[in-house]
Amino acid sequence: MRSFIHLSRTSLVPRLTILNVPKTRMTIDQFVEKKSGETLNRLLEKRYNLKSVSRNDKKAASEFQLYHISMTGYMTRFGFLELTSLDVDPRFDKEDLIKYIDDLRFDPATIDHELPKQYFNYYAMSYRNPNDNVARDEKIAFNKAVKEEQLRRERLDTINGFYIPRSLEESFVQLDKIMPEKERKILVSLENQPDKYNSDAGGLGIWIRTNWGIIDGSRLKTYFNERNFHDPKKISGIIVAQYIKYLKRESQVARNWERTHPRI
Repeated sequence: MRSFIHLSRTSLVPRLTILNVPKTRMTIDQFVEKKSGETLNRLLEKRYNLKSVSRNDKKAASEFQLYHISMTGYMTRFGFLELTSLDVDPRFDKEDLIKYIDDLRFDPATIDHELPKQYFNYYAMSYRNPNDNVARDEKIAFNKAVKEEQLRRERLDTINGFYIPRSLEESFVQLDKIMPEKERKILVSLENQPDKYNSDAGGLGIWIRTNWGIIDGSRLKTYFNERNFHDPKKISGIIVAQYIKYLKRESQVARNWERTHPRI
């Protein structure tokens, strides 16, 4: 879950103090610290003894364990970086990183000379252990831990207080229990509008993905994985679309779907 920590100069600055602040094409990691003459990215590499990797480097992501940092902020006329957001992998101590950035002073020469501060583009960088073998071992250990957690979740009938259906048919039974009749009728009216019931902004689909372990793993997710469905949004879309057919009294909906989508 995204979280923000606001401390001293890096605290969230009210946007009303600066109106119509333009963005620049320069990203935060390109700023040079006055004392060392090095970029923020290079300073972070040294501080954490890591090697930076582009977020677009798919080969590195598949081979090595990566740790992520994302941030946005303002550069002030005095060379201070005021963060408006900071998202970090658990590998990093967020408070330590905020304090470290707070103590740096950068060359502000690139900001508009008429502005007291200027907003800079979203910065997202990944880092890995500079030793290839260690970075590979970390990736193997991480994948193993993820697999073990998935297997653990597959054995649970309840996760975070929510009962997890075992199949498409059982999902209908559970939806009947939690959805009032009025909402079921509304859902049927949206049959041809999946953007209304399965979007990332809201609707029944995102509730299913969040609470039935479709994203992080569950026995219901495994049920669909065994039928070659892996994308969480696709899975929740199937559940809701088939549930609408069930509400319209179409006979043997779940069994018909299973017949055309057998285990692989």
